[in-house]
Formats: sequence, structure tokens, C-alpha cells
Amino acid sequence: MSRPLWEAYVIEGLDKIPNLPMGCFAIYTKLHHSLVDGARGSNILALLHDLEPTPPAAEDEQPVHLADTPPSMAELLSKASVNGVKNSLGLARGTVASSFSLGKYGLGLARGTIPLPEITAPRSRFNGPVGPHRVFDAAEFKLADFKRVKDAAEVKLNDVALAVIGGAMLSYVEAKGETPAGELTATVPLNMRNRRDLSDDHNQVGSVFTSLHTQQRDPVARLKAVHASARNAKTWGEQSPLVDAIKLAGTVSPFISRSVAQLWSRYQVSQHLSASVSTVVSNVPAPPFPLYCAGAHMVDYYGLGVLTPGVGIFHLVFSYGDKVTLSVLADREMLPDPEFYRSCLERAFEELDLATRPPRKRAATKKKPSSKRKA
Repeated sequence: MSRPLWEAYVIEGLDKIPNLPMGCFAIYTKLHHSLVDGARGSNILALLHDLEPTPPAAEDEQPVHLADTPPSMAELLSKASVNGVKNSLGLARGTVASSFSLGKYGLGLARGTIPLPEITAPRSRFNGPVGPHRVFDAAEFKLADFKRVKDAAEVKLNDVALAVIGGAMLSYVEAKGETPAGELTATVPLNMRNRRDLSDDHNQVGSVFTSLHTQQRDPVARLKAVHASARNAKTWGEQSPLVDAIKLAGTVSPFISRSVAQLWSRYQVSQHLSASVSTVVSNVPAPPFPLYCAGAHMVDYYGLGVLTPGVGIFHLVFSYGDKVTLSVLADREMLPDPEFYRSCLERAFEELDLATRPPRKRAATKKKPSSKRKA
């Protein structure tokens, strides 16, 4: 509670990093999830940037001075009491609504109108206790290439990213001599704002599960299988009340939740549980037009997520301008060589790109690196 809910850093001195323009700088932001979810986090990107290098000066306005003082103990107790009653009433209403939704959902499962989620996966090196150290890398691809593959296979852009990630994860674990015993799976955060009743909640995100079909060796067949699974996962997520389970954390006392988290970490409970997911893959939409900050054109964007107990690798898909970026955050013990994993992402896309080309063009196509190294 002593830490701020957001932090921002301006990083200079990047002139010796390849493929970056001279005089460029980076902005690193950290946002607590209680403030925003991934969909709303993109608003911060817009607030930090302009639509043109030299925007018109803002009209002179009287400055607004906001004064704040630490709350007294009496104020904290009174607000806690009122909020406790509100939470209890909200929990009661939510229990009734959830019971009705669960009954309706169970009926849909029984009738076969709602597909079952794919939430079983073999344990891999990415399933286990997550340590304090992180590694990061990213691969960049041409958006036009991603769209060509999407159109050729008649799938969605996110399906292409999921297929590439599945192929890369399989290549990486097999290179370590650890062939998985089944299909690797992914948790995909789902923005619920356009799927449920509107509210002013800062976090309106659910999670769905989809198979990456890593046992399907043909890249095109794997892509189409991923497309079908992702479509079923969205259907399940839009109708299942279980995607809102994350909200239950707000009804539990911080003392209890903190104690459970400490015990979980101390005794490394994750290594004794069966795996249900191999990675998290989040897709954050970006504006299709260029952005500027202090007159400088934004050339790259990398996103980092949160590693949860038992899942030590996180992927964020971000498209901006003419590029698609696959950012990777992982536990250092599970992914000690992130540059090799980046090459697995590159090879997985090259295989998919080549396999979706017409036979004549496939024979004439020479393999070239489809991404370039970035800092």
C-alpha cells in the first residue's frame, strides 16, 4: 500500500541501440491493475501522445489546484464500514444473478449450444513456481505479412498470432528435450465491455481458454484448428458467468488474501498442481495512425503483462503502424535464453507464411528473416 498505483519513466541515451533513430527516448509506464485493464490501458497511450508532431497550443485556462490530505482514522473507519455494507449487498445481488446465470449456462452446455472450454494441458517448463527475476524480448513482423496469412487461411489476425506462439513454444521445449505429452493451451484475456452491460468498473476483463494445437505439425492445419478453438472460446466466454470470477477477490479481506498468497509462494504450491494453461496471450489494439510525443514519432511499442503462479510466460500482441509486435515476458529460470525463443517465433511465422503461399510463389520464395532485432 506504500507504493504508487502508477509510475512513469523517461529513458534517454539510446543512440547506440541498432535500428533506433538518433536522439530517441523511451517512456516506461507501470500501472496497477486496480486502475485499468488492458483495454483501458491503451487510453494511457493516447493521453501520452499527440496526433501530430506540433499540435496547436492549448487555450489558456485557469489552473486547477487540487489539495489532498491523508485521511484520519475515523474517516477510514467510516468509509470502510459504508463500503463493507455496499460490498455485502453487491455480493448478495451478484450471488443471485450468478446462480441464475450458472443455471442458464449449464443448460446451454447440456444442449450443446455452448462449447466446453479447453482447459487441460500437459505440464511444461513454464508451469511451476514463478521466481522474482524476469527476462524480456520481442519479435516484430510486417503487418502486411500477417494480413496476407490471415486472408489466405480465412482466419483472424489474433489466430495467426496464437498459431505462431504455439509453434514457437513447441519448438522451444522440444529443443530442450521436453516434448509435451499433449496440446499446449493459452489463456486469452477477453474485453467484456462490448459483451456485457456497461458499468464504470475499472476492470472489465474475463479470461477464456483455447488450445494451441501444438500436436498438429502442419502449420496451416494448426492455424485453422486454432481459429476454431478461439471462436468456441469466445462463445463460451461471452455466455459464461465464470469469466467474472476475478471480481471475487475484491470481496475477500486483504489480510486473508495476503496470507494465502504468502503460503502459496512459501510452499511452492504451483509445482504440486496439474497444469491447465501453458501461457497467457493478450491482444491490445492500437490506433492505426502515427502517434507523437514531444514532437517525436513513436516507432515501437512493447507491452509487459503479469506472471501468475504456475504460468511463467506471457505474450502480448500489439499492432501499430505497419508492424505487429509479439512481446515476451517470462521467468528467468524457465526461459534463460530469450533471444533463442525470439528466433523460434520468427521461424514459426516463416513456416506459416511459406505454407500459406500458392505453390508457384512458395517455390520461388526465399526464406528471409521476417523480424528484426530490437532493444
